[in-house]
Amino acid sequence: MYNAECSKAPRRVACGMLLVGSLAPYFPNAAAAAESSDSPSESLNEIVVTAQKREERLQDVPIPVTALAASALVDEHSLRIQDYLTSIPGLNVSGGGLTPALSIRGLDAGGGNRTVGVVIDDIPIGSATNLGGGQIGNNSPDISPSELERVEVLRGPQGTLYGASSIGGLLKYVTVDPSPEKLSGQLQLGTDTIYNARDPGYNIDAAINVPVNPDLAVRVSGFRWQEPGYIDNIATNTRDVNQEDVSGGRISALWRPSEEFSLKVAALTQRSTLDGSDHVNLSLADLQQNNFIGTGPSSSTSQAYTAVMNAKIGSVDLTSLTGYSVFKVFQNEDFTPNYTFLSELLFNVPGVRFDFHGSSDRFSQELRLSMPLTSSVQWLFGGFYSRSTGGGNQTVFATGLDGTAAGSWLHDVFPDVFSEYAAFTDLTFHITDRFNIQVGGRESYSRESYSESSTGLLYPVIYHVPSDIQPEVSANENSFTYLITPQLAISPDVMVYARVASGYRPGGPNYSSEFTHVPPTFGPDKTQDYDLGFKGSFFAHRLSLDTSVYYINWKDIQISLVQASTASPYVGNGGTAKSEGVEETLEVRPIDGLALSGSFSANKPVLTAALPAATQVTGNDGDRLPYASHYSGHVAAEQSFPLTTGLKGFGSIAWSYVGERLGPFVASPSTRQVFPCYSTLNLGAGVQGDFWKVNLFANNVADKRGQVSGGFVLPSEVRIIQPRTLGISLSASF
Repeated sequence: MYNAECSKAPRRVACGMLLVGSLAPYFPNAAAAAESSDSPSESLNEIVVTAQKREERLQDVPIPVTALAASALVDEHSLRIQDYLTSIPGLNVSGGGLTPALSIRGLDAGGGNRTVGVVIDDIPIGSATNLGGGQIGNNSPDISPSELERVEVLRGPQGTLYGASSIGGLLKYVTVDPSPEKLSGQLQLGTDTIYNARDPGYNIDAAINVPVNPDLAVRVSGFRWQEPGYIDNIATNTRDVNQEDVSGGRISALWRPSEEFSLKVAALTQRSTLDGSDHVNLSLADLQQNNFIGTGPSSSTSQAYTAVMNAKIGSVDLTSLTGYSVFKVFQNEDFTPNYTFLSELLFNVPGVRFDFHGSSDRFSQELRLSMPLTSSVQWLFGGFYSRSTGGGNQTVFATGLDGTAAGSWLHDVFPDVFSEYAAFTDLTFHITDRFNIQVGGRESYSRESYSESSTGLLYPVIYHVPSDIQPEVSANENSFTYLITPQLAISPDVMVYARVASGYRPGGPNYSSEFTHVPPTFGPDKTQDYDLGFKGSFFAHRLSLDTSVYYINWKDIQISLVQASTASPYVGNGGTAKSEGVEETLEVRPIDGLALSGSFSANKPVLTAALPAATQVTGNDGDRLPYASHYSGHVAAEQSFPLTTGLKGFGSIAWSYVGERLGPFVASPSTRQVFPCYSTLNLGAGVQGDFWKVNLFANNVADKRGQVSGGFVLPSEVRIIQPRTLGISLSASF
């Protein structure tokens, strides 16, 4: 399908290694910087990450990783994953509202368990299963960046170190540590306005760090922000229906009585509410919907309680990670367009409202040891246990013209329990002082049990049975994942690596299989990834390059299917697929005060075998996987300059591009939903003193309507990126 905006995007991009010597004319200060480090502030900041469960320079990690400083996200008003996804190569967010679903490198077939793991300080959060048909199981709660030190995104399978359901990659939230060094604090106030919104929004973030004694410190933070609504519901004559309110806080304590022992405990809570649906209807005027009265609101609550202990016993490093997380969600959808005939038949009213209440409680414990076996061999091994309990409670109401429920024609309750046990090991062989090989493996055992009870007038009136009771279904699985990573350091700041790694996603139950006669369970799937990467830092760290080329083979893909004989949806296993592409990031400071950065992703995720023939869903060899664009990119520039002594100004510009994407597989490939490509332009400017900052921002300056995903009921309903947003923030610290 031709799109005028897409036609402006480059069809081919030449990617190659840049020769360091040839860049010298473009870096007038490079020679001096290489001989002297008197101006470290003009070099790129050295970023430390924990992608391999140990602190390392980002430059030294043989994994494609993107690290985003949380302070920069707050300054840019990038408060949610979908606000900063375009700056991360290969990351895509489908769905929306309060429960966004993530995919990396195009690994999304539209069904099954999550493909991207989510952790806070290496502790997994959220359900490990397809709980609630994806309302909980496949979704990733946003965590306010005011609670974080940084966000790390690991691309490619991470099954060996991080376990199940990370076949595409991992999203890692790294929280701020308390510091016993001094009393400190920060406060940020901001306000913004969005195109078509009547009222402005605001955000308040505050934190204080209190040293109790030289060994103990406590940090307390809290935040509240309100994003104004900008979508109007013409059916109810209500404006700004999608206003979002988020509030929460975190308290943490760090006890470090010696260099050999530390214990950090923390509790985080966050609640989000959305007044109405965030869909727009493309068949109506700009930023409008026509949802039935009484439908649309949603809310979610996230809680995470963590304890991280590190101890050094001789040459052995011992780490214990204990976590308990709670995630609750309420969603209210308008099912009227598809099911009004049932409400009219059973209750003589036209409206259909779908209410979903779901929860997931997850406990996990990891214990690992790291030690040198010899002077040239480093060994890490550990054990992991996780238990996730949850359930869904969903009701379909028949509603009158005033939104009042006349009764329910379907009530469904489904508890679910998932347990996982795993042992893992990782050996790094330092063959020479420049060359090492990392070899790792993980053996996992999982068990899931599920049952379901469905009642309502739908059954006795339509199907002539009193109810649908599904006895407990259980599934036991074993899996083995591995990684092999040779790494060559050409110099202390230049290295190349190869990576072979696998990922594993457990299977699960299908809903109402006893009644609809679909398969009671679906099986696991696996990915095998081949990565070739280059990371280099040049000219006294003024220039940084990170390039990776990859090929991923995906077997037994979990996918949403529809049984041909009964037209009942279910999750099945659909053969094979592949994802191949290239990702590149560049950061450079060519002159004092100027920082340039860019990222690019070219990706081709497709089926490599046709989907099962006995379904109403069609997918052929070579068909593109859902929600993946062939090309995406991001470029940014920031200039700082002195104004007076102790005062400087700054300005920034960022442009992002997301290519065309396709919706889930349907009966005919020619009718798959198409999400056109889009681009956004963000601007920023401000003034900074020693302890304060004023920041002005304008996001989506051209006011584009980029489509993120399709509607839950109608193809004409889509989620879009946030319209043009103008705002100001003021921050102070001591």
